[in-house]
Amino acid sequence: MQFPYFDISPSIASGLLFFLSYVFMTLSGLVVGGFMYVLIAQVRGIRSMDPRWEQFARTFSTYIFRIAVLGVGMSGCLLWLVFVSVHPAVAAELLRIFEIPAYAAWLLLLISAVSLFTYINTWSRWRNNILLHLLAGSIAAVGLWVALAVPISAGAFSLTPHFWLNTFSTRDAVFNPSFIPTYLVWSSWALAMAGGAGMIWTINQRDDIWRAALIEWLGKWAAIASFICAASMMWWIFILFFEGLPVITLAGAIAVVAVCLGLILILWAARRPESFGKSPVAVVVVALLIQAGGIQSLRSTSPGPFVIQGHMFRNGILVSDIGKLAASGIWKPSPWRTDDSPPDKLALGAFSFRAQCFVCHSSWMGRGGIPSLSEVKYFGDVNRFLDELSTRHPALPVLAGSEGEKLALVHYIKSRLSESGAALIARPPEPPPVPVKVKKPLPPRPQASEVEKPAIETPSSEKSSEEEKPVSVEPPPASDVGKSAAPADAAKPETNETKTPVQGESPPAEAASDEIKKTPPPSTEIEPEASKEEAPTPADEGVAKPAEMPTTEEGKEPEKVGPAPAKKRNE
Repeated sequence: MQFPYFDISPSIASGLLFFLSYVFMTLSGLVVGGFMYVLIAQVRGIRSMDPRWEQFARTFSTYIFRIAVLGVGMSGCLLWLVFVSVHPAVAAELLRIFEIPAYAAWLLLLISAVSLFTYINTWSRWRNNILLHLLAGSIAAVGLWVALAVPISAGAFSLTPHFWLNTFSTRDAVFNPSFIPTYLVWSSWALAMAGGAGMIWTINQRDDIWRAALIEWLGKWAAIASFICAASMMWWIFILFFEGLPVITLAGAIAVVAVCLGLILILWAARRPESFGKSPVAVVVVALLIQAGGIQSLRSTSPGPFVIQGHMFRNGILVSDIGKLAASGIWKPSPWRTDDSPPDKLALGAFSFRAQCFVCHSSWMGRGGIPSLSEVKYFGDVNRFLDELSTRHPALPVLAGSEGEKLALVHYIKSRLSESGAALIARPPEPPPVPVKVKKPLPPRPQASEVEKPAIETPSSEKSSEEEKPVSVEPPPASDVGKSAAPADAAKPETNETKTPVQGESPPAEAASDEIKKTPPPSTEIEPEASKEEAPTPADEGVAKPAEMPTTEEGKEPEKVGPAPAKKRNE
């Protein structure tokens, strides 16, 4: 690594950075917002010819100059010193990206400081040349607003680099997607904060009419600034949400506070300024300070493994350097390190842990070792954990370094686990796999169009048996012959012609009985069941079997065969 490390807890460093950033943001907001009130009050005093407005502007400008020199200057220097000490790689990368804007900001700060000093010390000297005095104050105000836009842009860039990841252009870095809403949020809050600070000075005035006039004037401007802050915050939420950053809850709370503050100021301070005393002013100032803390939390909190989204991890390793470090290793000769050869295995593992893991797990390097981990119980779990770091733990940075440094890191983690009392054991054998019964898939159902009804056909054996069986008609009893003849003769017309049996009809009963007598006895040969016939018994001789319907042709119904006419029977 190109920068030395300081043995300071990341939690302490983060708390110190947040506190210094909060102080710098609050004091710089008082300076730039308060100076706007100074210029507006001076112009209003010139138009109204009221010397109290000029006195207000002159007093406020003196406070602003002191805050700018002692507060903003000192807090800014301390903030940069701590930031460079804790995150040297991040500071170097931001300076490389914002090199030209940083030089321009320092130049504007110098011009603004000179103009502000001139404006403060020429109230009496340039009383007859008010335009020149206002020009000096305007240059100071514009320079401060533009110069402070650069650190705000750098903070917004760490959250939404967006097009810069492809173009690497300074313009895309400065004017990143969240820069304008972030700048509007901070600017409007600065005007509201300066208005609240002006109210603290105003409530101590003895002149009731003058105090009410100042409260009304400051309340209107602070209320307008609060509403602009809420609208800009919604814009900021919209951009951060589509960038995949979970900040909706905190940003929404800040917007709600801004709206409530604006309503209090517009309905109370602007409409009933005479009743707006110390307690309401204290509530307004406390709400503004809480709002400042929320805004600073949004700007400084970068969720996920990155400190610059998609470009640099929290440990200061660039995404583009992962492949290079896998070949060369993290241990490199540096100006602040005299020895060129890497140390032993344990020391090299400690160095790799300090370079990559210390930013989130600083307590693991202290006394007591590493606490018990749920994912590290068996031999080989440390190697598996590091191999699956980027897939199973996407909130952590990607592991960098060579294979030897990775093995040294595994050795160091195991040593820290043993110091904490944790002992790795052998992995138990895996149980045999349970056989799974696979059901055979059912055949697909045929569709309605594919289904064809098969034609029902009579087997040939049945057809032959039906054709071979003789049909006999049972003759009526002798006593009924005479009785049945009359109805038969009456039913049918008399004819002298003898009816010739039609093919397929059964012969008369007498012929049928003769055929039955002449039928030879059944042979001993085995015939098909369909052609077998039982031999008539003596009891059945002379008795005709009931007539059966013979089958002629397929699909045609056989003609009905009735009893023979009476004349033929008598013959």
